[in-house]
Amino acid sequence: MIQIQPISFSDEKFNLDYLTFNLTNSIERISEITVIFYRYGFNSKIYDVETEKTTIILEDKSFGHTLTFRLENNS
Repeated sequence: MIQIQPISFSDEKFNLDYLTFNLTNSIERISEITVIFYRYGFNSKIYDVETEKTTIILEDKSFGHTLTFRLENNS
């Protein structure tokens, strides 16, 4: 299980525009990561390059940030 220390982007004056995870063969881990980031106000979706379809995983319209997991080559 992944443990993350609580952080506040506004308290730390932290501005994040782009973050990349390389999760080779870890599609099942996307749900775990999604739940963690959802607690901090991030919506999540998956974009499948092959089908060009986007699927929403978790969404709260009041959240201002979205994680997009981009699936490429079945990885």
